[in-house]
Amino acid sequence: MSVLDLAHKLQVMLSKNHLLEALEQFYHEDVEVLEVPTGERRIGKSAQKESLLHFLGMVETVHKRGLYSLCINDDQNITTAETWMEVTFKDGEHYIMEEVAIQHWENELIVEEKFYYSLPE
Repeated sequence: MSVLDLAHKLQVMLSKNHLLEALEQFYHEDVEVLEVPTGERRIGKSAQKESLLHFLGMVETVHKRGLYSLCINDDQNITTAETWMEVTFKDGEHYIMEEVAIQHWENELIVEEKFYYSLPE
């Protein structure tokens, strides 16, 4: 399967709020994830799962989410997804969050991912 097909399937799962299932299906056990704005680095699928569970624990409602663009660099097996999500947190804060995720793929799994986004002020 092409990297673009894999990235598209990943985005379909995310659009249905199947974050944990997508993590299990598409991420390498030793994935490295970097949150560029904060500098936080997570190593391993279990560390990424813990981070996702923490995020989901703060969310009251995901109202909508979508994909602006999905790009590919075939030569290097890299995909870039520009996404948005409208969310209300349990503390009552409501945001439209936008981010760019850059994913490096090997053997149909993400081995490295970087997230770029603006932090709320």
